[in-house]
Amino acid sequence: NLISYVNAMQEAGRSAGKSVQLADAGGSKAGRLRIGWVAHAGPWKTRPAAMPMLLRKLNESTGAPVSFEWREVALSDASMFETPMLYLTGTTDFALGENERANLRQFLLKGGVLFAEASDGRSTFDTAFRAEMAKVLPDHPLTRVSADSSLFREPNDVSTVKLRPALAAQLDKPTLSVDRLEA
Repeated sequence: NLISYVNAMQEAGRSAGKSVQLADAGGSKAGRLRIGWVAHAGPWKTRPAAMPMLLRKLNESTGAPVSFEWREVALSDASMFETPMLYLTGTTDFALGENERANLRQFLLKGGVLFAEASDGRSTFDTAFRAEMAKVLPDHPLTRVSADSSLFREPNDVSTVKLRPALAAQLDKPTLSVDRLEA
């Protein structure tokens, strides 16, 4: 759903993407959504299959003829601004430098989207991410996304998220309801 939003495909999501055809400059019937996978000081490439699986699921659920591409990006590199979405993940504590924070702040304030996930729900990554975001956007604290937000309804209705085994064991439940997700 988030990727559909980033790709400005809310209408395509509503109609399951069946009536939308995207064309690139070469005339093929596929657009290209580039996602930057953020390389940071901690272990960041912890689940290499996660992003391709997520992108494939989006394509399957919407039917939109879009091709996807991700690439590794450093927050210190201007190439990060060539993508509308950044994916940040990890398992342990990490810290960003001042230049990285400034670039991420600029990216977000200009409308870029950051999708962050603590691999297997690791609290050290979660704590570090929250601390970094407080430094990146001190006037914009993380808040819960309302359970009735369109992010959870378009193009797919999402009311719960299945947890990976390590996080399910930590929380002693197999799923998490959407009212626990934050933005």
